Amino acid sequence: MQGRKHIILAGRSKAGLDALARLLAGRSDFACTLSQIVNGHMDPLHGIAELPDTLVLRMTPNSIEELAALAQRPAHERPPLIVIGSCQDAQAMRLAMQAGARDILSEPVSETDLVAALDRVSSELRAVATPPRTRSFAFVNAKGGSGATFLAANVAHVFAAVRREETLVVDLDLQFGTLPQYLDVQPKRGLLEALNAVSELDEVAIDAYLTRHASGLRVLARAFESKATNVGDASSDRFALLLDMLKARSQRIVFDVPRHLDALGAMALERVDRVVLVMQQTVPSLRDATRLNEIVRDELGVPPDRVSVLVNRYRKGTSVELSDVRRLLRDEDPFVVPNHFVPVSESIDSGVPIYEHARGSPVTKAIIDLAMQLDGQQSTHSRNLITRTIGSFLRT
Repeated sequence: MQGRKHIILAGRSKAGLDALARLLAGRSDFACTLSQIVNGHMDPLHGIAELPDTLVLRMTPNSIEELAALAQRPAHERPPLIVIGSCQDAQAMRLAMQAGARDILSEPVSETDLVAALDRVSSELRAVATPPRTRSFAFVNAKGGSGATFLAANVAHVFAAVRREETLVVDLDLQFGTLPQYLDVQPKRGLLEALNAVSELDEVAIDAYLTRHASGLRVLARAFESKATNVGDASSDRFALLLDMLKARSQRIVFDVPRHLDALGAMALERVDRVVLVMQQTVPSLRDATRLNEIVRDELGVPPDRVSVLVNRYRKGTSVELSDVRRLLRDEDPFVVPNHFVPVSESIDSGVPIYEHARGSPVTKAIIDLAMQLDGQQSTHSRNLITRTIGSFLRT
């Protein structure tokens, strides 16, 4: 039975249990045990030494006693529960929830529905057993003013507000960092203070240096009144410690990296899962993007599959086309965010993320698509389909 999920099918009717067993007879990934409930013991797990991966309880009109017995068990002695039958009675529904019911299926139940419910339970158990890996991304301008800060702030906001992931956005510009303004927050303590105190911090204490946005997104940036602009000779070592600490606290980390790379920016680019080079459709921007691409790939040693190009404020019919970007930057499928000046400008000036300010904007749709792509939800070949789907959803 190694590798197979142990399923107990419990209920009062032997014929009903046999019918459920036949539905799963063709599945080699399930090992089923039948447990007929008879008078004297109402607990479906009575006498069972090892808890199953899932308990399937077939209800009858009198099954409220079985649900009550399961609900009285300590949480660690209750396996995930799938109930088959009607729970129209409010008390039965409440007891089913207390007993750990993950799904309630009506009779007659089909093989498809039962297997789907069991697969969902297995997926939930795997998710609990394997905590999600922290994924990190860095946005860097190929040329000043290309929009990397706007994109970093708003992609991070989508991770937090739309995808409901514990997200941190880090502004690594220690002199002119403006990312907090894009979210209308003013850090009282920030990156410099955290670096100077990192040897005394832990994963809980670091929260004192993070500023929380209303969406739940956390921000680490230069403090609003900070006068210092450097962290001394040991900055790289302290930044490495800080990164490990932040990684343990977040599911997603987004870095806004200044164009003129320093030790902190270079370390961030080397460590993230994806570097996004942000450019516009001008010849100077294309030239600088080509040079930055060489630095990131050849000098910092970031593998090509971890480097992507994003063309911001994209318009058709300009002197620099996507074919030029593909050829010179060696990216066959660059990201594209369209030009929609007014809502973007209003979002920046008001400090309201574009998703909250102009949900129907094509820029908003492109940023949601970008967040999904970075998160690995769809292949890059599906971008146009995703954008159309998101557009329909937002219009609805």
